[in-house]
Amino acid sequence: MANLLLQVLFAVPAVGVISIIALLISKSRWQGIERLCAALERFLERPLRGYFVVGCVAFTVPVFTTLWTGTPLPSVHDEFSYLLASDTFAHGRLTNTTPLFWQHYETFHVLMHPSYMSKYPPGQGLFLAIGQVLWHPILGVWLGVVLASLAFYGMLRVWFAYRSRSWAFIGGTLFGLHPVVIYWGHMYWGGCVAALGGMLLLGNARYLLYALEGVNAPREAGFLLLELQIEGSLRLRSVCNHSLGMSAGIWILANSRPFEGLVLTLTVLTALVYSLIKHSKPRCKRTERALFLPFALCTLFMILQIGYYNYRVAGSPLTLPYLVHERTYGATPQLIWQSPPSPISYNHKRMEHFYQTNDARQYYLLRTPSGFLSFNLMKVAVVLGGFYSPLTLILLLFTLPILLRKSPDARFATLISSVAMLAFLFEKSHFIHYMAPVMGLFLYLFLACLQDCAGWKWRGLEFGKPFVLLWIVSTLFFSVHSLSALPFADTDVFSFRRSQIAEELKGKGRKHLILVRYAETHDPNREWVYNEADIESASIVWAEDMGKERNRTLLEHFHDRDVWILYADELSLPMLPYSSGK
Repeated sequence: MANLLLQVLFAVPAVGVISIIALLISKSRWQGIERLCAALERFLERPLRGYFVVGCVAFTVPVFTTLWTGTPLPSVHDEFSYLLASDTFAHGRLTNTTPLFWQHYETFHVLMHPSYMSKYPPGQGLFLAIGQVLWHPILGVWLGVVLASLAFYGMLRVWFAYRSRSWAFIGGTLFGLHPVVIYWGHMYWGGCVAALGGMLLLGNARYLLYALEGVNAPREAGFLLLELQIEGSLRLRSVCNHSLGMSAGIWILANSRPFEGLVLTLTVLTALVYSLIKHSKPRCKRTERALFLPFALCTLFMILQIGYYNYRVAGSPLTLPYLVHERTYGATPQLIWQSPPSPISYNHKRMEHFYQTNDARQYYLLRTPSGFLSFNLMKVAVVLGGFYSPLTLILLLFTLPILLRKSPDARFATLISSVAMLAFLFEKSHFIHYMAPVMGLFLYLFLACLQDCAGWKWRGLEFGKPFVLLWIVSTLFFSVHSLSALPFADTDVFSFRRSQIAEELKGKGRKHLILVRYAETHDPNREWVYNEADIESASIVWAEDMGKERNRTLLEHFHDRDVWILYADELSLPMLPYSSGK
């Protein structure tokens, strides 16, 4: 938090410079900004044009970063786990049978019993699988970025229904250039899938609130290409379609970030129920049925889908694979109000060290008053510093209180994002993608404040629009700066070494078994033992060296493979034939 406050303090002079330049532009009576706004409005008269440009920007940025830095290599536990799900789905399966000698393949965030599969919900893995089938899993990451950008543009078309349509376009374009989105588009565990679900939910739910309130909203209030037309009567088909869109968002959230998605869904549904009760009239009954029936059918489908997936992976329709993994390996629960489980026996020291030391440290820290305060201040700084630049934080500090007094939408967005943030404080993790479902609301508040600034005047000078234009340019500067922070594919020694070994062995044209030997001081965040979905037919099998006696049956089973010994923590030592590494 102190670092974030320091960045904001250093950004204050930049705000002064932007304000001075904006005043100089306004004094010159330059009409270029007015012409630019008018041209943009004419361009956006056809909604498809806006979606096309937003989609192109969202696709171009991650493609460019990948061409520049090289195809990202997985290095984090979560990435390998999601790639296992991707490989499973790409081969037409929901899960895999527990492999023989599974103790040798045990690794982080992966189930071995009752089936062999990622512990995570299937959403991210499904997107990666689409990319894997078409070309490469990174294509699935790009797909998530593009769809989230389009959904954000559609969401803003609803939330900015009474304002210029240009603001939705600006927001949708800036989303693809946002530093966090660029970061998510460069890894396999990004948050764009959950952001997509949240934006579908929030955009369609806001439309339905318009409908229930009987508001005479303009045609541009429609989500995506669906339009709200209230001219004495409601178009029930549009209400039905938006109910389906809201349900689709809930379904994506349930299959990507279940806890955070549940908090967001319950908050939004509470607002809808309140509106139903407050505005319930005989003439609204048909509208209520058009809203409820699609939602009920989609909810039933979602329950059946999740139940079936749980049954196939975890053995019970009522048990999430994530919970099975936590019962098997987790030394502490994810939510800090939950009690620690009974002591767990581990087969490998590196896993015991990770779960009982690294993973548990944050849980026990949050269980103390001082730790709860200090750690959550850091989490708040991570979220605010991730979603907003220092310049934006200064803008929000001075303009958001004014906006909240006069904008019901801003108050609604602040309430929902505050509830989501409060729930996040009681989780032991601090990663920003946990807040991905409400990212759209954080960015909406920034855009709403910026739109409010466009009307600023000083001594008769209309300097608001030049000020906003310069602020957007500064935002783009931060986006370009974030590109320089992306890692090149060969900069991470661990991931590059693992990839090079795999490529070298695949080039030999034979099948291989790699026995990984870890040192006592091994960093458990650098995990080598991750395998494909079908271990038996994989060209390379990664297994932990568990000693001569326990290795014997594994070696007998893979007697037709070349066997290697890899010393994971000795970079100067090459991979050796197993006979030399005994």
